[in-house]
Amino acid sequence: MLRFGLYATPCMKNADYHRQARDLILEKNWGPLLDVGRARVQAVPEDPIALLLIIAGLLFKGDYREAHAQHDRLFAPPAGDSPALQDKQQDPRTALRTFAEQIANEHPENAGARLFFGITLTQIGDLESALREYKDSTRLDSGDAHTRYFHGQALHALDRVDMAIREYREAVKLAPQDIRMRLNLGSAYYEQGILESAIAQYREAIKLDPSEPFAHYNLGVALADQGRFAPAIAAYKEAARLNPQDALVHYALAGAYETSSRLNDAIAEYETAIRLAPALAAAHSKLGWIYYRYNKVPQALEAFEKALRHDPEDAQSLHGLGLAKLVMRKEDEAVVLLKQAYAKEEREDKKRAIRGALVKVGVFEC
Repeated sequence: MLRFGLYATPCMKNADYHRQARDLILEKNWGPLLDVGRARVQAVPEDPIALLLIIAGLLFKGDYREAHAQHDRLFAPPAGDSPALQDKQQDPRTALRTFAEQIANEHPENAGARLFFGITLTQIGDLESALREYKDSTRLDSGDAHTRYFHGQALHALDRVDMAIREYREAVKLAPQDIRMRLNLGSAYYEQGILESAIAQYREAIKLDPSEPFAHYNLGVALADQGRFAPAIAAYKEAARLNPQDALVHYALAGAYETSSRLNDAIAEYETAIRLAPALAAAHSKLGWIYYRYNKVPQALEAFEKALRHDPEDAQSLHGLGLAKLVMRKEDEAVVLLKQAYAKEEREDKKRAIRGALVKVGVFEC
């Protein structure tokens, strides 16, 4: 809810709302900063500074979906403009950097100013410079969990995962009740293959908010990677219950069922994933392989064809379709498909399987 009496009003001039935003940034008063941006956008919908304030406020609030939407709005070219016209239009990055840098230069020893500048640099894609600002903000206020968290995110985006883990761990120490800190720390541990530590963070996140589907999903992924499919299935099922419209959750659950030889359950979940995301080629392909192994060749052929409609380059779908064609006694078509699969396949074990199928029909050159 906007509080026009306390913060910005739609008719405020640039200088007025810039000063108001600056004061809130210096105070690290991020909630009202979001209100200022929203109020300004009511009067000037495409004001880049106002959109930046909204993005920053949403990031502190933890509303990443809306923050990403506003980021796209800020940097997306106007619909219908030609590329030539788009090139002539001013890039908002310059205005954003100038606004945030001016505050930082005028208040070099203010942690909020350095943090906001770091966030701005992150939004415009200058991550290396953002790291410097996050470090300065931490130097000025070592007890701010958000600074550590955003610093970790920038390092993570630059694939410096070991360093990101250090920042995330500090963020968790400073804000142990913040689920975002734990989820990111868990994801960084997962990427490094430190699965037990990842699982521990996901479990702590679930304790903090049992209704967060991503925590259950991430837990399921880590458990499945450990080969612990029974608890992984339980985690995926809870994620699916909490977010039944997420096709990837159903796809992951189907994979865990398939690995556990619960093929009827796997088929049901792959079909649910396809219903929710008809273009999910991997689900069509997985379904095709199950049907093929069940000797339901017409269904397998149909599934592989749908998979290739959405991903024509997928070697495993080409392989499966080739095998199905062989069973249907369409050898010439099968050989073409298997040769394509062999050329596109990168894994040696799978290439050997494709080559074996070709050899069986008298084809020795792939």
